[in-house]
Amino acid sequence: MFNLFESTVRTKSGKKQDLEEVLFQQQYHTIYLMLGINELGYDYSSIIRKYQSVVDTIKTRQPNAVIVLGANLHVTAQKSSSSSTYTNEKINQINSGIRAIAENSDCCYIDVNSIFDDENGALKTSYSTDGSHVLGKYYSVWTDWLKGESPDA
Repeated sequence: MFNLFESTVRTKSGKKQDLEEVLFQQQYHTIYLMLGINELGYDYSSIIRKYQSVVDTIKTRQPNAVIVLGANLHVTAQKSSSSSTYTNEKINQINSGIRAIAENSDCCYIDVNSIFDDENGALKTSYSTDGSHVLGKYYSVWTDWLKGESPDA
């Protein structure tokens, strides 16, 4: 997230562009943003300040777009208890900050954890092999959920 606007992507035409160039290229109807899990090693206020800055930049470049901020996925209970950085407590704290940014910035907030979590609020072990990332075979479940949660739904 801290280098979001310095990174480049390859567009459909094959051209490499940074995010600001992509945002200037055309106006989008809806922009989905899910950031923050890789930044858990930073202090909370730095993460939230940077996240707000990213949202502000996108809103400036895309004033008519609906911006949807996504909660970070929880990690498994085992991962959460064995890591001092990647804990569900920290993820919940960041997600609360993201929700507040959404509320204060006229953005939408969505939280997919309800479909991947166990009864204790941790990522179900059956959905992940590394304790952090949902397996690709479950992306269709996520996609179907997103379609139902979209501001256009």
